Amino acid sequence: MCVAISGKILNINGENAVVEIMGNKINAAIGLVDAKIGDKVLVHAGCVIQIIEKDEAEEIEEILEEIGELFGRNIEIS
Repeated sequence: MCVAISGKILNINGENAVVEIMGNKINAAIGLVDAKIGDKVLVHAGCVIQIIEKDEAEEIEEILEEIGELFGRNIEIS
């Protein structure tokens, strides 16, 4: 199953960005949105698909942590 996950843009280089997601740094394409450094975003399949509000990003992260606790493990982002 694939889901979009929230993160924060740390760096932008052309059409690509470094996004921090739950302590992990990933590369993601940003050509679909007009994002800037510091924006909270949703990432799906290696692409930033939406800019979101900080409180929405925090809610998504809390939900993922709760899911991890239910299954007795940490959620890992790859």
